[in-house]
Amino acid sequence: MTHSPMRWLSALPLALCAASCRTNPAIPFQDDHWQFFVLGGTGAVKDDYVEHRDHLALEVVVPREGTSGWAYEVALRFAQGEGAGLREMGSSQGGGFQRSERELDFREIAIGTRQVYRQGSIFEPYYGVGLSYVLTESDESFIDTNGVPHGDGDHYHDYGIYMRTGIHWNTLRGVLAEDTEVKIGLDVRGLYATDYSALEFALALGIGR
Repeated sequence: MTHSPMRWLSALPLALCAASCRTNPAIPFQDDHWQFFVLGGTGAVKDDYVEHRDHLALEVVVPREGTSGWAYEVALRFAQGEGAGLREMGSSQGGGFQRSERELDFREIAIGTRQVYRQGSIFEPYYGVGLSYVLTESDESFIDTNGVPHGDGDHYHDYGIYMRTGIHWNTLRGVLAEDTEVKIGLDVRGLYATDYSALEFALALGIGR
């Protein structure tokens, strides 16, 4: 008898639930704990041309012993968005307005802290704040009123503060390695920056102890 891949995939949530609901004791925050996450998602960015951007983040979280759930977090974040709008032409370009296409690339370093609630349980909500430095590269192209193509590129150094909240589902506790668990989560993050503020929604997959 053959088993289709979809049949195995349909059984995966039941296996994860069974692993996470085992009666193993909760893992408390201890001084040798660490957590590594990969996050991916989409969101909105404040720009005249680009309204949405997709992002990927690599994040390390280090819980602090004896602080009732406080932890440090450091992340490298990458995002990209593209869009179009009307650009005013100068007198040498024939005047008027022409369609212009813009692509934005973001590279961000974020450092902050978070408060984790119900640490060690199956579901862990959290709230975090921190500081960000963002290097943004802009690539714009348009054809002026005279029919002449143009390209315009620039880069910006952006600084901001962020706030975030989310929840992790802790599963496969002690299955992959001793004292480790897999974390699956949802994350919502708002960034208020000098040039490009953003609101992001992401799925998170991590491992930690």
